[in-house]
Amino acid sequence: MRIAVPVLLAALLCAGAPRAQDEPQPFRTPQLTEDQVALAFLQGRYVTPVTCKKTDGSSVDVESSIGIKFAPDAGGGNAARITFFGIDLPDIAYCYNVVERRVIDRRGSILVHFQSFNRSDKGLADFKIAAKRGPLEYPSHRGEVTEKPLGTQGEGETRTLSFDGQGSKLVVETVPSGSDGAKLLSVYPPTAPARLNAPDERKRLTLRFHPVAGDPFVVYVIDEVHTRK
Repeated sequence: MRIAVPVLLAALLCAGAPRAQDEPQPFRTPQLTEDQVALAFLQGRYVTPVTCKKTDGSSVDVESSIGIKFAPDAGGGNAARITFFGIDLPDIAYCYNVVERRVIDRRGSILVHFQSFNRSDKGLADFKIAAKRGPLEYPSHRGEVTEKPLGTQGEGETRTLSFDGQGSKLVVETVPSGSDGAKLLSVYPPTAPARLNAPDERKRLTLRFHPVAGDPFVVYVIDEVHTRK
């Protein structure tokens, strides 16, 4: 599925791309390479809605969070760090949502990059072409994610997934209308409160993680705003 370029560009404005060079005075827009643009698009904090059943029988709506930010200390070129924060809630029996009968607790972090020709004068144009071609691929070069059952009645086995290269990657695309992912994220309003130089439309993404070994997993996310419907 192709990613809509206007959505990508609006999100890029909100993310704020890294500076390719020191900015002289007066300010001059820096030139960006394609990988800088691609990582800037990915940057942000994202949430997935989850409902947890507590051991006393009550239910509470929470969110599972993923943070993505630039990792200048990663070495080896431009990179982004993806962090899984898991769910911290006492006395959980189990958690679920529209997509998962039993939500798994994921924690850890991985480093990803974006492969491109990196022409400094055509970074945005090259990224637009890549977005039109289809899903965006971000190879991973380091990190791991640990999955565990969540709650006293949680299901699934504990496993640690490696993202140390060897074909591991993140594949990013939009959330198709009418899909389970779209239904899951429908609890959130389609727009966010207006902010200076930021798009009103919220970013909805399908994040498909492919580890070195083991089955890939998918997370449907929306950029974080503290107000739900």
